[in-house]
Amino acid sequence: MRKTYYRELLERQQLLEDQNRQLEEEVNQRRQAQEELKALNEDLEERVSERTAELEASIEELQRTQEYLIQTEKLSALGGLVAGISHEINTPLGIGVTSTSFLKQEFEALAKAYEEGKLKKGQMDEYLRVLREGITILENNLGRAVELIENFKMIATDQSHYEHRTFQVVQYFHSIISNLTPELRRYEVEVQILCDEDLKISGYPGVFSQILTNLVMNALIHGFDKGARGTIQIVMRTIKGGHILEVKDNGKGVDPALLRNIFDPFFTTTRGAGGSGLGMYIVQNLVTKYLGGTITAHSQVGQGFQVEIRF
Repeated sequence: MRKTYYRELLERQQLLEDQNRQLEEEVNQRRQAQEELKALNEDLEERVSERTAELEASIEELQRTQEYLIQTEKLSALGGLVAGISHEINTPLGIGVTSTSFLKQEFEALAKAYEEGKLKKGQMDEYLRVLREGITILENNLGRAVELIENFKMIATDQSHYEHRTFQVVQYFHSIISNLTPELRRYEVEVQILCDEDLKISGYPGVFSQILTNLVMNALIHGFDKGARGTIQIVMRTIKGGHILEVKDNGKGVDPALLRNIFDPFFTTTRGAGGSGLGMYIVQNLVTKYLGGTITAHSQVGQGFQVEIRF
């Protein structure tokens, strides 16, 4: 009996010792797992911190690149304005110089006839008519030159730095299009501005100048062949809570499959013809950043191209 009793006690003791050892092993395994998990968490946090820093640096670099692209496009647009205004202003100034030379000759002839006492009433009337016409031509062309220079100064200043102010939409839009006249003439494309004559808005006129210049040039380059006749409409209307600006043409149009990429940087269908693929990308950035708006494009092949901006 005693031997059996002691044997049972020994077996129970051995069982308890085995259970304790097993428990200790489980505790050690859990402790080791916790330490590994802790180390893994610390490593993960470190990796997250590193990737976050890399992501922030990438975002900053992207923002700097975006600003650089916008500044580059500004300078490119200003260069185009300078070239266009130089070409355009030569015409009224050339006519002004020719008129001045002609008026000088007519005046000298008049003075000579008067001094020699050969001036007759009929001659005097003819001289006065010629001088009056010459002065009118000179006045009109010098006025045109002044208008071109004033438009250029206003648009160039607005494009070089964006200033918030209130401006009359129709008048300002006409000034923008006036600076694009040489390009429009090459394509024989008419630009129509459809808007309430009295509409004024408070915003960044330089942004609108940049947007319209890009959209009109985009329509010319992609929508029409050189010498082709066509129409570009710029429509501005007021809606509840904001405005809608539409720029649409009746040109060749775009395959709808390409529209999803139309605002991607460096996407262009005319790279071989000088397209950079930045115009629409920069327009989208200007709309979202400065106007706080949205921009969408609609088109069908052979049915023109339309951009709608809501802001």
